[in-house]
Amino acid sequence: MTTLPAEIRALPDLLDGADERDAMYQGFVTTIVSLIYLNSGVLQEGSLTLNSQLSLESLSRYLRYLSIEEVTPLMPTEQLLTRMAKQGYIEKVRDLVTGEPRHDYHLGPRGKIEVGKKGTMEFISRVCTI
Repeated sequence: MTTLPAEIRALPDLLDGADERDAMYQGFVTTIVSLIYLNSGVLQEGSLTLNSQLSLESLSRYLRYLSIEEVTPLMPTEQLLTRMAKQGYIEKVRDLVTGEPRHDYHLGPRGKIEVGKKGTMEFISRVCTI
């Protein structure tokens, strides 16, 4: 039995851990899904404040810190996020509360199942012991 919606279940298993590019993609998925988990399940796209600083909890800030704000070794970052959204790892939701033209990123059904809280905690423990 699965809790994934039918359209997500129908997606083929696209990742092969033995393939270097797939392993990199899995790493990006785990990192971004974990960042969303660590920010209560929602991460803002990022907007500049009055003093030209990115808000503390923004995805843009984390991507800048990881040096992948515009491009990753696999593809442009925006294309990577779009691919992750299409595959159900994250959901890109337009922020209608502030009235600003920006988006929030939420956990997608596949991200909740395939990475989940347990995967996030394992990822954090491995990163912290390196």
